[in-house]
Amino acid sequence: MGTAVRHLLFVNACIWAASSLYAQPYLYGGPEDDRPSVLIKSAQGDYLMAGYTHSYGSGKSDLWMLRLDTDGDERWRDYEGGTENDWANDLLETDQGNLLLVGAKINAQSKHRQAWILLTNRVGNFLWSHELNNNDERELKSVIQLRSGDFAAVGLIRSQPKAAADAWVICFNKSGDILWEKIIGGYGQQQANSLAETPEGNMLVAGYQQSDTVNKADVLLAMISRTGEEIWRKKWGKSGNEVANKVLISREGEMTVVGWTSSEGNGSLDGLIIRLQTDGTEKWHQTYGGAGKDAFYGACFTPEGGVVATGQYQPVGSPDPACWLVNADQLGKPRWSSFFNGDLAAIGKSVVADANGWAVAGEGRKKGKDDFDYMLQRVDFRGKGTGWLSTQVAPGVTKLPPRPVVSANALPALWVTTVGVSEFQESAYNLKYANQDAFALKFEFDNMAPGMFREVNTLCLADDQASRARVTYVLDSIAALVQPQDLWVIYFSTHGVLDDLGNLVLLPHDFDPNHPEETGWQFADLSLTWGKAPARKLVLLDACHSGGSSQNWLSASLANPASLNAAATTAAVKDGRITVMTSSSSEEYSYEQSAWGHSAFGLALVEALRGGADYNGDRKISLYEMNLYVIERVQALTQGRQHPYTPINLFGNIPIYQMR
Repeated sequence: MGTAVRHLLFVNACIWAASSLYAQPYLYGGPEDDRPSVLIKSAQGDYLMAGYTHSYGSGKSDLWMLRLDTDGDERWRDYEGGTENDWANDLLETDQGNLLLVGAKINAQSKHRQAWILLTNRVGNFLWSHELNNNDERELKSVIQLRSGDFAAVGLIRSQPKAAADAWVICFNKSGDILWEKIIGGYGQQQANSLAETPEGNMLVAGYQQSDTVNKADVLLAMISRTGEEIWRKKWGKSGNEVANKVLISREGEMTVVGWTSSEGNGSLDGLIIRLQTDGTEKWHQTYGGAGKDAFYGACFTPEGGVVATGQYQPVGSPDPACWLVNADQLGKPRWSSFFNGDLAAIGKSVVADANGWAVAGEGRKKGKDDFDYMLQRVDFRGKGTGWLSTQVAPGVTKLPPRPVVSANALPALWVTTVGVSEFQESAYNLKYANQDAFALKFEFDNMAPGMFREVNTLCLADDQASRARVTYVLDSIAALVQPQDLWVIYFSTHGVLDDLGNLVLLPHDFDPNHPEETGWQFADLSLTWGKAPARKLVLLDACHSGGSSQNWLSASLANPASLNAAATTAAVKDGRITVMTSSSSEEYSYEQSAWGHSAFGLALVEALRGGADYNGDRKISLYEMNLYVIERVQALTQGRQHPYTPINLFGNIPIYQMR
């Protein structure tokens, strides 16, 4: 940790000392830019951050949502997006426990920015997505859930990429259907950055408006009714520029606007807090900061009705901003100011109340480095940084929340975990289609019809995501979450070897070919891990692939189907809530061919879910139907050289899949 530096800040000529954060914030991220926009505290007491990542995902940038427990340890992460830039600006937990995000994405064809609304369940699995685009440019900056149960969001809309933007307000229901929208326009540019609901059910919208004639920005304030009518509109401005980034409304109706100003204060920019009357007129305002560039981006109320605001504090001559917090009382008088100015350059973006103070999220980078990461800091009630004894798990690791209480009469949930390793650290052992089989199986379950399960949670770990520690961690986490009535489908496609005692070991991406027994997944240990889960488990093993002679370089014996099936039988006998299907029988191998683009077993599983196994025409695939189809199809594909094997099934002919 770097040396903490004390500065003097000036507020309306009153000198007050800034207390440095004692503990270094924790960073989450990869080798490229990863920047959060929002932090929320869930109903369960843990934390979620969202923004964008250049380090992970599939596009130029992708929406990145990160869930952390109360110690700051990562529970899971989720990336969403296409081939272009995609990002989240705000996030909330709905009254149903789902997660709603708003932001924007770049359309791959038009290259226009289009507003994006995305809903996931509580563990980050996709539910629905709406992209709002009509040959114009749109972006959503902030979202709230109204007391009616519907949602309202604000942002900007412009008719052409180079045209001046207007502020934009929309209201939509829980399915994402737009109920109404309102444009707050005028001469020059307007943008809405935040909104809050009043006790009367109206909405205060805040942002900025800029005149083309004088090139000056003022705070924009607009009161919108619950049906989208404009009740009043005001601007707040001085000689320079003013921008509102966050608006808060207390239960008693107190309205507070937080942002920055270049008109007043001590520096080129200063933090700004405005307290408003119910008609939008000023009650008081206060500026905060030193002689440099200081601004607020996020805020929350204190228990006493004051405000804790976060942003950046950047002294004159310093190339690096510091994460900055100010606690102001009900009249705007500062109680304390805290910042971190050690070996990080950091900007606070969002702050929420914590059990012992506040939790602050923002973007931070090591000084001298170019890339920013997600940053978290815990601060006590005195403004002292207490740090966060947290660990960032490797990309793809999922540590899920504690097992919820679910009614015994509720529909079962489906959990699908697929693991496929085609690319090993030692490339001599590479397979061709194991990763594609894992992705394909996850895709089918992602797109099944609703109605059979109360929720569907899928996760695919492929190639470098399928490290020994990562997969073990995921299985252990899910085992702690599933319910007795649930179904957990677990699929492995990789090499298998035998240890000195003849026990089956499955090989992760990072196994050591000189010590595969110690660096692989012992099947007996895997069985103990998923055996902790009270749910029914369907384990699918495709681990005896035929391949090149390079497999013979392993120091351990390559597992054969007989050993694989023996392990499957042992697992099923020990746990009455497990059924294991293996890809081949006797001394057969599991074949994969470029003509199939899969292994025979993987292809048959996918075809079964797509309708091949719907023998009775009810558009539901049962365990017996899937087993029968897979056996017959694999035998046909391989011309009788391979026969899948199901040693024992103690939980009967349960439904597996609902076709669309």
